[in-house]
This record gives sequence, C-alpha cells and structure tokens, in this order.
Amino acid sequence: MSIGDDLNANDASKGPDYLYSVLNVPKWATQAEIKERHRTLSLIFHPDKQHDEKAQDVASRKFLEIQKAYEVLSDPFTREVYNVLGEEGLSLKWPPYLRDKDTEELRSILKQTKYEQKQQKLENLIRPKGQFTCSLDAISLFSSDATLPEDPWHVRCRDRLNDLRIAGVFLRHSIHKEITSQTTISANASVQTRPTSASFTGTVRHQFSPRLTFEATSPLLRLRSPRIRGIYKDGENAVTVSTVLTPAWFLGSPPPVNVTLGRRLFPDSMAEGSIALNLGSPALNISVFSPTPFDNTLDSQIPPQYMDEESSSQVMSISGLSRGVRYWSAGLVLDGNPRLKGECGVRFAELGMQLKGGVECGFHGPAWFLGGNWSSETVEIDSTLNAGPQGVMYKLDLGYIEQRFSFPIILSAEYDATLALWCAVIPSLAGLLSYHFVVKPKRRAQRLSYIRATRQALRGEHSSLLRDTEVSSALLKDIAKKHMDAEASVGGLIIQDALYGLFDVDGDDLVIDVTVALQALVHHSQLYVPGDQTKLGIQGFCDPAPFAPKILRIRYQFRGFGHYAEIPDSVPIVLPQADHRVD
Repeated sequence: MSIGDDLNANDASKGPDYLYSVLNVPKWATQAEIKERHRTLSLIFHPDKQHDEKAQDVASRKFLEIQKAYEVLSDPFTREVYNVLGEEGLSLKWPPYLRDKDTEELRSILKQTKYEQKQQKLENLIRPKGQFTCSLDAISLFSSDATLPEDPWHVRCRDRLNDLRIAGVFLRHSIHKEITSQTTISANASVQTRPTSASFTGTVRHQFSPRLTFEATSPLLRLRSPRIRGIYKDGENAVTVSTVLTPAWFLGSPPPVNVTLGRRLFPDSMAEGSIALNLGSPALNISVFSPTPFDNTLDSQIPPQYMDEESSSQVMSISGLSRGVRYWSAGLVLDGNPRLKGECGVRFAELGMQLKGGVECGFHGPAWFLGGNWSSETVEIDSTLNAGPQGVMYKLDLGYIEQRFSFPIILSAEYDATLALWCAVIPSLAGLLSYHFVVKPKRRAQRLSYIRATRQALRGEHSSLLRDTEVSSALLKDIAKKHMDAEASVGGLIIQDALYGLFDVDGDDLVIDVTVALQALVHHSQLYVPGDQTKLGIQGFCDPAPFAPKILRIRYQFRGFGHYAEIPDSVPIVLPQADHRVD
C-alpha cells in the first residue's frame, strides 16, 4: 500500500501544505526540526497517556495523523513529491532510480509530471478528439509516361514533383462531455473536399447497465434521420444492432438495419467469431479472430489465464520480443463483391509494436497488404502498404493522444508488382536497421541502468529489508530442517535450491535465496502458494527487483527423482508435478 492510500481522503481539501501544519513547521524546516516536533507531539498525543475515553479517541486520531505527516516529511524524496504534487503524488508508484537524483533534477521531473497531470485533467473535461486526412496523388513519381526521356534528369524530377496533387482533404473534430456516470454527450464536426461536404452531429450515449448501452446520433442543423444503436456485451457474447430512422420506414420500405453478433468460441480458448448482417443493402460478413499470448522469457509458456496487461507491459528483456500476442483471422464477405480474406500478425508488448499482413481474394482479383504499428502512451505511428487490382497505395497514420493525422498516398492506379515490392522492402529494411542499431542498444542501456539502480537501492535504504529477510530465514531454519528430515524419511518433497527474482540472460541477476522459506511451507509432501496474491508477504521473501516481472527457479527432489521448475510470479506454486521431473 502506498503512503497516499493511507492518508485521509478529506485531507485534499485542507490545503497543499496541510502535513506541515500538522507538525506546525514551515516548508523550509530542517529534518532536525521536523524530527524534534514529531517527538514532542507524539508524546503529547500518545493514546496511552490519555485516561479519558473521549480524549483517548481524539488523541488516537491525532497521533495517527502526526505519524503519517512525519512519515512523508522525514523522507527527502516523499517530501519533495509532496511539495510539488501534493497528496496525489504520494499515491503514485515512482521508479526506484528517482531517489538517486539530486534535488534540482528531481524537482524538474516532478514539475513536468505536475504539468502533464494538469493538462490531462483539462483534456478529460471534454476529451477532445481530432482527425485530419490528406490524400495525395503521387502517381506521377513512378509513372513512365510522366516525363520525356530526352529531358535532363533534374527537369524530369521537377516535372514529376510538380504533378503531385492533393486528391482530397477530410477534417473531423469532436468533444465529449460526461453528464452523469452513465450518460455522455458528444458533438462532432467534419468537413471534406472532393466532393465538398460538411456535417455537424450530436451523439447521446447512455449505459443502462454494465452490459447494455444505447447510442443516438443525429445531425444538429437538421434534426432528421437519426441513427440509433444498441450494444449488449457480457463475458462471452456481444450483440450490436443499429439502424437509421428515415421517412421510408413509414412508407413500408425495409429498414436499413445492421446486426453484429460476436461470441467467444471455446471456454479454454481466446478465439472469437462474429457475424455482421446488413439488411438495408444486403451484405453478410463472417469472421474468426484467434489471439495467442506468448512469453519466451521462460522455458514454459504462461497459461493465457495468467497473462495480464501489467506483466506484459514491463520493459525488461533486451530484445523486446519476448512477450506479446500472436493472432490470425479469417473471414468471408458476401456483398456486391464477394471475397475471402485472411490476416495474421504479432504484437510485441514490450516494444509496443505490431507487425501484420493479409490477403484478400475476390472476383476482381487478389489483393494484399503489409503493415506495422508502434504506439506508446501518447504517440502512435501506423504504416500500411495496400496492393491490388485498384492500384498501390501507401498510408501513414500519426497519432498524438486523441489527435490523428492520416496521409494516404496513391502510388499507382493499377497493380504494379515491382513498385509494391520496393515499397514493402525499403521500409522493412529501415525498420530492421533501426531496431538493430538504435532500439536494442538503448534497451540494453536501460536494463543495465535499472539493474545498477536497483542494486544500489537494495544496498542503501532497502538494505534493512534484506536484513529482515535474512533474519526471517534464520528463524525458519529449524522448522525447515524438521520438515526436510520428515520428508526425507518417507521419500517426500525436499527443496534443494530455490531462487526468486529477475534472471538476466547476460548474468546480471537480481535474486534472493528462498530455499529455507519454501521448505518451511512443505506439508505432507506438498507445497502450495496461491498465484493471485503477492508472495512478498511470505516470511523469507522480499522484492529484489521492484516493478519487474519475477520468476521462481526451484530444484527439488520427490520420491528419489530430481525435479526442476521455473514459475512466474503470477502463477501458483504447486509442487510436486510430474512434468517437473528431470531424468
């Protein structure tokens, strides 16, 4: 639990310097003054010194408040966090390396965090979203008929560049306002050229329950033909029904209803299937999507039910390719141009990068695409190459928070295999070179910096934690030996060696020995530790690598045979198991 979680929720309304007023010291007070004032007040308000029951109750609350204020202000790091960010900053998880920063550098980082938090609060009031699309016609760059062969090269280049033109522009902006916890309204404005048009619409979204949501969208300048949509979602199914209320409804014409059904296909799989049916202009779309999480940092796969976003987002491996999701999808579209389509790809969670490719076969001929995506918390870059009977097009999408910029570039009006090949090879080669010479060295340096900072922290203010762990292990030695002797007499479960922490492929490990702690937990030749709770509360355990995914490497003997297992931190420890046996 963080310090901020322990503070009174009402303290936020008592001013930014409330903790200083609790100890009755100024913001520039020295550590010695804070310590002396804490000692004086603790003696006055100690509950054991009160004899009246009412006074004891008040003194207990004040005493707890004094202890909390001293806990924050006696630590130079948390004091600086409180000075800049207030109590909200105390509830955040800060990387250990920040404690090694000097005061000015730390203050600069905290002020930047405060500015970003303020901007985020302002944006959350209306949640603005924008999209700008500029389509470019670049056929002249690659067409053999665009210039005369006898012209000098610089004239040909000039003519090709002069023939570039903007094929169309689209601009949309929207704002969203939360009226209640269940109801949100939004306003959307868009304008485009070729053909020129503009629209201004409003949307009301109401969530009746966690499963059922209703939306209504209508033009605001002319209140007619509103589009309504209902969405139902539970853990296994999803149903969406949408239609447009037009005057034709009352004249007997069939309504333009769209229905989409989605369902998880198997209980033990993440595969999903969907069927989309358009009753207005008849069309049917059937698709299957199947993702598979993977984690190559371990010898054994992590079961999908134990894969979570937090563990997958830790940037710890040097390659950045160790954790992620592989997926494939297949579909059938029945409309004016029936076609089969398929797609496969992989997303690397550590890098925030996705690679994808797909094919589509219809009456007009085959088409294919290749793409890549990189995203962080605020920035997103998406690059896609499409090639087919209708030509070759390259699309670049840039996103910053909720603002998106899209640039479709038409390279050819007909299929050109050579052009498509070069447009696929050159960006792919640039990406591989960037990964090898920029990304991997940077990640290696970040990992080394993290390990050094963590080791320094463990030797510094966290050294007492290690000492407590060693003392706990020493206290458990007798009971561990007793259990080991009892297990040895019946050929039961004997823990030979157990290490817990972060194991680096280059040999820079951050681990602790938990052999004694685990042997003390063995009971009737069995060992069980739940996986849905932290192991740090177990006597003899501590966190040797904060903010990093940890594993347990354990060697044990059962019925005279050697066993070995590597168990992620989020997976239960269940020993013995037949698949752990090593011959």
